[in-house]
Amino acid sequence: MYIDDDDALSFLPNIELEDSLKTKLAKAFDDGQANFFPTLKRCLLVNPYLRSSDDRILEYNYQDVVFCKQSDFQHVLIVETPDFGRLLCLDYMANLAESDTAAYTHSVMNLPNENYDGKEVLILGGGDGALLKELLALPNPPSFVTMVDIDDVVMDACTEFMPSVAGNYMARGNRDGPNYKVFAGCAIQFLRNALVRSINHV
Repeated sequence: MYIDDDDALSFLPNIELEDSLKTKLAKAFDDGQANFFPTLKRCLLVNPYLRSSDDRILEYNYQDVVFCKQSDFQHVLIVETPDFGRLLCLDYMANLAESDTAAYTHSVMNLPNENYDGKEVLILGGGDGALLKELLALPNPPSFVTMVDIDDVVMDACTEFMPSVAGNYMARGNRDGPNYKVFAGCAIQFLRNALVRSINHV
């Protein structure tokens, strides 16, 4: 159906444009229903739209932008949301929120089915720090965890602005502990060059 602009505007006295368009569209189709799809907001200081892994566009309600920086590898954004707490976004894709940290990491760790007691664990990536923190917080933690992430900006930002997710393990000067070590660098290069202990879980 084609709606002429003059025709649409002619019946708008004291009525919002959105409502009148809904009414006109509802009359034009058999089921009598019309949905409203809001327009994309443009020219905003921070883009409220994030991509999903299946290329959907999702709009998030940001209360505040806590951190925003382009690293050498990706765009790093941490926002405060009313629904999820603080949310880490990498290249405008939602990565991890405070509200889903336990569910996400425990799923990756295959808990409660996996036993990490006394094991050696290698984390490739994991710059948000959640997996490292959750592993070391287990009642029977691994004997040693090695983590390699390429982006210092992500590790620093999560340590400072998402401490409930990352803990303090990735803080500069605190990356070498008695039962863990955090490396900033390329995981592939690390695997090629480093003498890694016997690893039970990657």
